[in-house]
Amino acid sequence: MGKGKKTKGSVDIVSTEQHERLLEETTYRDMDMGLDSGFHRGPQRKKQRVWCSFIWVGIGLVVVVGVFAILKVSHQSDELPTIKPTFPTQYEASLTFRMPYMKLVEPVFVHVDEIQGLQKLSYYGGVDEYILNASGSSYQMLPVIDSIKCFKSGPTSLQKIFPNVTAFEPMYGKSIVNSRSCFSWKFTVEKSPDSQARLGVYTLYVDAETNEPVRFHYIGHNVMLGGSHMDEYIIDYEYIRAGPIAPQIFTYRVESMNCSTPSPDDDELLRPMEDFHMRMPDGETKRNDHFNDFVELHEKQYKDEKERAQRAAIFHANLQYINSVNRQGLSYRLAVNHLADLSPDDMRRHHHAKVRRDHDNKANATHMLTNNGALPDEWDWRQHGGVTPVKDQGHCGSCWTFGTTGALEGQYYKKANQTVRLSQQNLLDCSWDEGNNACNGGLDYQAYRWIMKHGGIETEATYGSYKNQPGFCHFNKSAAVATVTAFVNVSGVPELNDALVHVGPLSVSIDAAISSFYFYSGGYYDDINCKSGVDDLDHSVVAVGYTTHNGEKYTLVKNSWSTHWGENGYIKIAQKNNICGVATSATYGLVRIPLVNYDQLQFYGSIYIGTPPQPFDIIFDTGSSDIWVPSVACTACAGTYRYNASASTTYQSNYRQFQAYYGSGAVFGNVLWDVVSISPLLPLKTLLMGQVAKQDANIQQFESEGIIGLGFPPLASISRPSFIEVFQIEIFSLYISTLSMEKTTPSQLILHGIDHDLPGKNATWHYFPLKSTHSADGFWAIQFAGVGVNSRTKQQTNGLIQETSTAVLDSGTSLILLPQNEYNQLIQMICLAVDSDSGCKLDTLSKGFSCTSCSYQEFPPVTFFLGPENIPFTLQGSDYVRCELNTCTPQIEKSASQFCVLGDIFIRAYYTAFDVKNRRIGLACPGDGLCFGGIKPPLEFLTHISWLLYISALYTKVFALAVGVYGIKWTANLIRNKTKRRLSTAQTTNFV
Repeated sequence: MGKGKKTKGSVDIVSTEQHERLLEETTYRDMDMGLDSGFHRGPQRKKQRVWCSFIWVGIGLVVVVGVFAILKVSHQSDELPTIKPTFPTQYEASLTFRMPYMKLVEPVFVHVDEIQGLQKLSYYGGVDEYILNASGSSYQMLPVIDSIKCFKSGPTSLQKIFPNVTAFEPMYGKSIVNSRSCFSWKFTVEKSPDSQARLGVYTLYVDAETNEPVRFHYIGHNVMLGGSHMDEYIIDYEYIRAGPIAPQIFTYRVESMNCSTPSPDDDELLRPMEDFHMRMPDGETKRNDHFNDFVELHEKQYKDEKERAQRAAIFHANLQYINSVNRQGLSYRLAVNHLADLSPDDMRRHHHAKVRRDHDNKANATHMLTNNGALPDEWDWRQHGGVTPVKDQGHCGSCWTFGTTGALEGQYYKKANQTVRLSQQNLLDCSWDEGNNACNGGLDYQAYRWIMKHGGIETEATYGSYKNQPGFCHFNKSAAVATVTAFVNVSGVPELNDALVHVGPLSVSIDAAISSFYFYSGGYYDDINCKSGVDDLDHSVVAVGYTTHNGEKYTLVKNSWSTHWGENGYIKIAQKNNICGVATSATYGLVRIPLVNYDQLQFYGSIYIGTPPQPFDIIFDTGSSDIWVPSVACTACAGTYRYNASASTTYQSNYRQFQAYYGSGAVFGNVLWDVVSISPLLPLKTLLMGQVAKQDANIQQFESEGIIGLGFPPLASISRPSFIEVFQIEIFSLYISTLSMEKTTPSQLILHGIDHDLPGKNATWHYFPLKSTHSADGFWAIQFAGVGVNSRTKQQTNGLIQETSTAVLDSGTSLILLPQNEYNQLIQMICLAVDSDSGCKLDTLSKGFSCTSCSYQEFPPVTFFLGPENIPFTLQGSDYVRCELNTCTPQIEKSASQFCVLGDIFIRAYYTAFDVKNRRIGLACPGDGLCFGGIKPPLEFLTHISWLLYISALYTKVFALAVGVYGIKWTANLIRNKTKRRLSTAQTTNFV
């Protein structure tokens, strides 16, 4: 202490001495006191005055701020509530419960007599009523389907309508709430990040004059997630009257009803009575009990306590919403399911919201009403077969794969009469190039496009089951079972129901971004807040039928959220006002009918007739309109299968006979009615057709077992309405490829659409209107301007030939047929181009022309001029010449009609679209868009006998080669051995 004092004293002495020395400095003694001295002192004084002014202004400001602060504190002291609100024990009140983020508004009127231990809660004007008795029987009056029922239970604790404000703190200032000036009391629940990571603020607003409660507000945040919102609700006290409650308020309605004890299945009915208690700060125990039950039931697991707390808060918000909606007396009900701990953002992962839906999805056709009579009142494909069990897409936004496969599965059943489980994982892994994003969303029509482009989709058995995440694509085309060629839009409720009955299950896109949909558990869903616009559709499901309730129809929809959701995975959605957009953008796929290529002469596809289905390989013939197959009575008919009328439960006799004539012969038989299916994705249709008992010899040479005519009704002698009318085909296309043994795109008939990938990306389409002349009526006939032979070096035609003005596109004819005069002239020109020295005279060419020891390269291009604009379509030698071993023959013959018939030889070179709706034919010029032909490999003539000859010749050549090689090797060994003996003899002689 002494040392400290000494130090301080010395400092004071030094400071004094320095001050005294400064006063004696010469600076002060020697300063100029003359005239100029005043010049220097003036500025110094001004500076001093300025500094003084600043100091005084600062002091003034401090004083003013201090005065205002004192006045403010004085004013706020008048706005600080000092008396905590108290609440009556007997009262009636009108309240409104709100959950802003769920857009929920729930009105409730309460009667409370705490003295007697009685309470009555009336929701939505008395639709739901709860009478609670703390010491006696409690009751619930609830709407069940279309009537009010009363349930009786034991003593029940009264619900807290007002919070316990013991721990609430007063807040300074007043607020305007519901047009009333209010004080506020606040209670904050703080929990550390290591426990429940939750911050909740309860605020009670009371009238500043009467101290009556006006609003109770709770908002919860998660401090671990940057304060993100977790829960919020508001209770507005709109009317309160304190005073005794008449006893009959609690008894009059119960006495008029027959109240029963709820079963264990009705346990959920009791829970809404606990809502008010769980909304209060002291309801934590009850909230935890509900959440723990949920976690145990659905086997939920969370990574830590932070996530558990977040999920608990979300769960309770959803629980409040579910209970509130269930009190509205709606035609549907909600329930806690496995999604109850998910936020709206989590829910959106179940949708394809990240993939924008096109307003024009480029569908190949639009479904038209079939006009097959009135539809049944109800239809459910689950009862008819073809609907696979409900699955769970998990947390992967892959609903689009389930919608697509669900539609294909049901329709496949119609063909094969068996259920198949198609692989959602196949689409999830492989369809990225079409715009789908696996678990981040996709669209059904983009899935169809992938299937169309890649030749089908596999089953779960071959590709693999659903994994809830994408993997590497390992699609195997040879294992595909559903080959889709196009897809059809279904728009409108009548069209939706018609397609459900006549086509099968449909892929449907809906609006699912609404809480009532998430927690649907049963009943007839008609929430008007569920939108129906194209841009609102964010979830893909499967429509499997419809039902009728109280005169209104509801679509039966299969979801992919497991059997814990809805009615075992299903929901009934109102068709009135197109709720949720079920009828906005439904689709179904069209199958590609593969055609068997028999030696480049005939092309067959499969159909199924009768119940159960009987298979047939038939020709799809655009040159006729009748339908017939051989009957069991025709032992000499071509093909393997025969139609057995007695084996079909849907067979009906027409009791008349028929005859059908073709260029190669005629068939004879009887007319009948039966159902026909031509693909897994087209419906069964009842058709008038023939069963053939006799065929001409030329017809018997065919490999087919019948014909389906794709011409127009005037050509039909028995099948009216025609095939294209019954199946409502607006457009179809025919692609003919090389032999199926080659690794090329197979031949195929595409109903209801065009595959623009078949002719190539740079293809040019030319469309020609059908001729309307009487002679061409019923045919796919267009204007014909002539045919000529081109130079092999220049694209110009030498000598145009025309004696007919009509060309018919006929898939039932293998060759190109010309009227006799045109045929003779064309063959002569071809002969001269190949071998001008052979004497190509018309009389020697009357039966055709062929050359030996030649190839198709030696034949000139032949050009056909079509349409009003005389557009040239050229066939190269590889397109129209067949070479069997060393003999080549043009596939052009004389026609028995007056038309130029362009058969499969021509269609093979140019992918052909038959546009029924617009009555026109389209021809695609591949490659660079020029119609020069020669795109596909050369024609081959390889019948079974030709194959034997070819293999024999090949074997002979290989055998000769092997003999030659062996002979050379034997000769070489012989020479080598002789040389060795000579050398050995020479060495012996030298040694001797």
